[in-house]
Order: sequence, then C-alpha cells, then structure tokens
Amino acid sequence: MDDKIALLTQQLYDDGINKAQIEGEKLLAIAQADAKQIVAQALKDAEDIIRQAKSTAEDMQKNTAAEIKTSSNQALLLVKQTLTDMLTLRLANQIVDDTFKHNEVKLKILLYAAESMIHSHKGHTINIDLPIDISKDVYNWLETSIHEQLHNKVKFQLSHKIDSGFRISPQNKNYTISFTDDDFQKFFMQLIRPVTSEILFGNV
Repeated sequence: MDDKIALLTQQLYDDGINKAQIEGEKLLAIAQADAKQIVAQALKDAEDIIRQAKSTAEDMQKNTAAEIKTSSNQALLLVKQTLTDMLTLRLANQIVDDTFKHNEVKLKILLYAAESMIHSHKGHTINIDLPIDISKDVYNWLETSIHEQLHNKVKFQLSHKIDSGFRISPQNKNYTISFTDDDFQKFFMQLIRPVTSEILFGNV
C-alpha cells in the first residue's frame, strides 16, 4: 500500500514538474519574444530620435548661417551708410563754408529770392529775417544794398529763430522760405550723397 502511495506521489510530483517546466518554457519564449520586440522598437525609436536630431541640427545650422549672413549684410550696409553720411556731411559743410563765407554770395542769393518774391506778390512788402547775432556792419551793409536795388520794398528784422543765413516771406502771408546754412547743407547733401556713395563703393 505504501509503495502505491509513494508511486502515486512520485508520479504526481513528476507531472507537476513537467507541467511547470513546459509552462516555464512557454513563458520564457513569450518573454524572449517580447524582449526582442521591445529591443527592436527601442532601436527604431533611437534611430527616429537620431534622425530627428540630425534634421533639427541641420535646420539650426542653416538658420544660423542665414542669420549670420543677414546680420553681416546689415552690418556692412550700416557701415557703408555711416561712411557715406560722414563724408557727405563733411563735403556739404565744406561747400557751405566755402560758398557763403563771402557776403557778396549771400547778397546775390538774397537779392534773387527777394526779387522773385516781389514779382510774385506785387503790392506786398517782403519781410527778411536775419540772425539776432548778426554784426551791425553786415546788417547795415545788407540793408543798404537791398534797399538800393529793390527800392525799399523789403523790411529787415532780427530773429531768434535762425542762427545763420536768412528767411524771407511776403508780408501778411503765412509762409516763409528759409535760406539758412542748415537748409543749404541738407540741399547739398541730397545732391552729393549718391555720387559720394558710388565713388566709395561703386554700384554695389
């Protein structure tokens, strides 16, 4: 009896071991398959990440290069503009200084402007504003010269609003034509700036 029980027990034990081994092998196979799938997916994800990182790096490199080129072009343009403006301003100042350092030149311009305004505003006196700090000798000289040639059709007055040249306007009219050094400087700068830029940098 005991032998049968022992045999039965042994048989049950062996069956359990065999089943456990079979199930274990199944589970191991499933785990190995899952592991391969996980590794394959991880490798694919890693490749995607690397590919995306390369693409992003290339885009950043292109964008950075474009920004550097744009910034360089802007900086070069700014340098050209600055150099052109500096030289143009210097030349314009020199032209103004050389042109208007003699009172005769100012008188000719003043006479021409006054005569033109008198003809276009017949019957009106012409106001001429001069700088408040103009010398008495120059003021008297201008006044005498203008009055002699325009037959007292102009009226001179000193103004705090200008520091050089003159301004001219018809009496009882609400507009003024300005002939100050700043006006002539701006005028000459507009004329010589394109030429100055072409001399410095060509047509670029």
